[in-house]
Amino acid sequence: MRSDTEPAPILVYDATHPFWAYWVRYWQRLTGDAVRYEAYEPALSHPEAPPAICWVDPAGARLEGAAAACRLLAGVPEGGLWWWLYLHGPGFAPLARLICRITDRHGRGALALARFLWGEERHPDRCALVTRLFLALLALIYLAAFASLAVQITGLVGTEGILPVSDSLARALAQQGESAYLETPTLFWLDASDSALRLACGLGMAAASALLLNVRPFVALLLCYVLYLSLVHAGQRFLAFQWDWLLLESGFLALFLGGGSHIVIWLYRWLLFRFMFMGGVVKLASGDPGWRDLSALKSHLESQPLPSPVAWYAYQLPDWILQLATASVLVIELGVPFSVLLPRRPRRWAACCFLLLQGTILLTGNFAFFNLLTLALCVFLLDDRDLARWLPAEFVRRLRETAPRPGPAARRWAGAMAVLVLTVCGGLLWLTNARQPPPQPLLGLVRIAASFGLVNGYGPFAVVSKERNEIVLEGSEDRIHWLEYGFPYKPGDPARPLGWNVPHQPRLDWLMWFAVLDPAREREWFCAMLSRLRGHSEPVLNLLADNPFPARPPRFLRASLYRYRYSSPAERVREGAVWQRLRVGDYLAGSGQPGSDCCPMTGGEFKWMLQSIREPGP
Repeated sequence: MRSDTEPAPILVYDATHPFWAYWVRYWQRLTGDAVRYEAYEPALSHPEAPPAICWVDPAGARLEGAAAACRLLAGVPEGGLWWWLYLHGPGFAPLARLICRITDRHGRGALALARFLWGEERHPDRCALVTRLFLALLALIYLAAFASLAVQITGLVGTEGILPVSDSLARALAQQGESAYLETPTLFWLDASDSALRLACGLGMAAASALLLNVRPFVALLLCYVLYLSLVHAGQRFLAFQWDWLLLESGFLALFLGGGSHIVIWLYRWLLFRFMFMGGVVKLASGDPGWRDLSALKSHLESQPLPSPVAWYAYQLPDWILQLATASVLVIELGVPFSVLLPRRPRRWAACCFLLLQGTILLTGNFAFFNLLTLALCVFLLDDRDLARWLPAEFVRRLRETAPRPGPAARRWAGAMAVLVLTVCGGLLWLTNARQPPPQPLLGLVRIAASFGLVNGYGPFAVVSKERNEIVLEGSEDRIHWLEYGFPYKPGDPARPLGWNVPHQPRLDWLMWFAVLDPAREREWFCAMLSRLRGHSEPVLNLLADNPFPARPPRFLRASLYRYRYSSPAERVREGAVWQRLRVGDYLAGSGQPGSDCCPMTGGEFKWMLQSIREPGP
């Protein structure tokens, strides 16, 4: 801060030039009384001042044009980057001077462009309210994620669960040695008991609640991140979804939000850009004809893992509407993300487009907290003035009261280091995905960053299945009469109506959907699940909605494959059923011997499984 006795530097400017007058009003809001601003005509003490802008420091040194603008910004937080680039950035100074000359000659055109990008008047980007709102939304998502796992974690990876985490960690240690601790960072190396799993979920819910109430937010954020990272690695295949890693990356960045650094704000925008843009890239790169002939959305509405009640009605829309919607998805994912990197007005347009897309997905499908987290990230496309204008005044007041205050310079430097690490790792990960792995030890850096969820590859819904096939588990005492195990959310009984389960994610229901698409990949957990059912494991049975053999397990189990399709409007009126289904064969033949017939069939009558278009793993 400048002392009261220290003279302020002066910026002399031509008030008749529309573009520079526009920017000087912004700079005045940015610097306050730290800089004196004098219009060119009243500046009698500086008759030789140029017609654009001139910086005069207390010692009398003068800078003109682009140099003056960059020097002025060096006095504001994080604005020193522009002055450093002007002094040291290769080619930056000549480019800045060229832009200044163009704006000097075409002031009205430059002003029109500035107003298009920033509005009638530009104001400093304040993000204190944005940060507090995002942290509240992140707390709610963390709370939902931990609560969702709390009711199923022991059945998935407990000691009597499908894939016990203790066995997984023991294998990792035997195969990788001490490097396993770094490759699989989880607190469950200390204790992998059922009590520890439940405790982690409970502590996670408590930490998320503390974050929501703004109680020790940094400590709460750190606990949420560490606990969820531990659960993701403990969950193995059951927590290998893209939104689990997106939550980890978002949660890690949130650790630096309290410093008030705009670098972290931009890193969140970069994360949103990567997530949305890669979602469009993988669709075109997959070669799925559904995205090229615009039929993908109609197929998706029927074949997605857990359709919502709205999905059936959306499926009945005319084909041209669904084709137009498919084209809109590609435009929003491939074109709109570039607006995320632009100034205020284009960012707001991008936020509206993403809100439309994610809201539509949220209405028609049950994708856990995936859409909610993406919408929360869109908050960073706005600023405090947007929130103050659109949200209720009382809510804004409470946000302002609990908003984080700018931290010390060390916190801002920590944010800068986070940018450096994540940018480098993100670039290297891109090379790795492009089958051009970087040399060691850089590849090791990428792997470590990926194991901690610091940077991840994204690209949901690359390929859309054309048909819906479901596995139906059945048990029998005589191989003649078969009774069906019911799952709580995935399609089973055709007469059961579609439901909602957002933000809860029934992990076993989801993987039953993937088991149809890629039997080889899902073999380990599928066979383990059947073994647990044969053993009448209570934690695994608790993951099901209906157990037709409550007293003891059946002598025989089989997994049947059914082809599902939506009922037509006439069929639904007549029968009241959302689905029509037809048994097409055995996914796994019936057996009473533990461990036998434990390889899902992939040949013979199941050639259609190999020929069908498969959706990629989560």
